[in-house]
Amino acid sequence: MKTVDFKHNHPNEQHSEIETNIDFDGTPGKKRLVTVDQAFEICGGFGKFQKISAAVLILVMGLSQCFLYSFPFLELEPKYECMRNKVLEKWVPCDPIDFCNDPTLQWRVQWDDPETIDNLII
Repeated sequence: MKTVDFKHNHPNEQHSEIETNIDFDGTPGKKRLVTVDQAFEICGGFGKFQKISAAVLILVMGLSQCFLYSFPFLELEPKYECMRNKVLEKWVPCDPIDFCNDPTLQWRVQWDDPETIDNLII
């Protein structure tokens, strides 16, 4: 039979009444008010399975954040330049809607702009 030590009863701890067959004071099946921490200790405490599960969960959550936090950078729309005047060969900033509506318009990515990165959009 397992005996659990209930030394600390703090007035602010959350309590719940559970029925258990663990021998607290010689009376099996006695109802006793225990804290959540004490109830976890009655269930077996924080063992090998819980430690491995916690480590795997933390590892998976940490690695997924590297992937999820990169999406804003991967989806950042670059700046474009269009050649409006072919005689002067001057490149001016433009939007994708400009060259999508006019397939004859020459365009290029403005690589000098700090917001333009080589990502999923390009």
